[in-house]
Amino acid sequence: MKKHIFTTMLMLLAVLALGSCNDNKNDRLTVYYNITLTDDMAQVADLALTYKGDDGKSVTDTITSKIWNKAVHMDTFPCQFGLVDYTFIPKPGSQLKKASYELEAVFSAYARGGKNLGLDYYLVNQFTLKRDKVATLLDMANDHGDQSILVTAIKDNDSIKFTGKGKLDVNIFVNRESWHNDSTQQDAAPVTEQ
Repeated sequence: MKKHIFTTMLMLLAVLALGSCNDNKNDRLTVYYNITLTDDMAQVADLALTYKGDDGKSVTDTITSKIWNKAVHMDTFPCQFGLVDYTFIPKPGSQLKKASYELEAVFSAYARGGKNLGLDYYLVNQFTLKRDKVATLLDMANDHGDQSILVTAIKDNDSIKFTGKGKLDVNIFVNRESWHNDSTQQDAAPVTEQ
């Protein structure tokens, strides 16, 4: 009998713990950032990326490889996430030996909270360039002005809502699990999900 009561108490505690976890899922927003560079882009330049990190603080990381991923957490609302700024840094001593280079850099962010939101932004759209044009493209990419893409997450009762301003060439979508293969183009109007 003691064993039965103990097992029942453990099951009750497990149910309560699971219930409290589910109740708190809207109290935190997790944002997954991703940078994808072509092989050639990773060979010729590093990327200094400034983004909104934990609890909306600006953080700068230098990306030196083809793929970079980062998860950040937001516990205080309203909060902002997204791209603040970026700069391509030519790799010291990299010698351009190939006749042409394929250059592309894509920034993605995917937020999971009460609702999900994702965005893709081409820092450099795919170009195939002769080697003597690579430095010019990097200079042009760095002379981008304000290209920040910031989304504000607002806690409203038990849900998280998103509002922000997107660029013409940013793919933004709400409540989708995969954003790379199934995205829609948005215009420059403010992006609001209620």
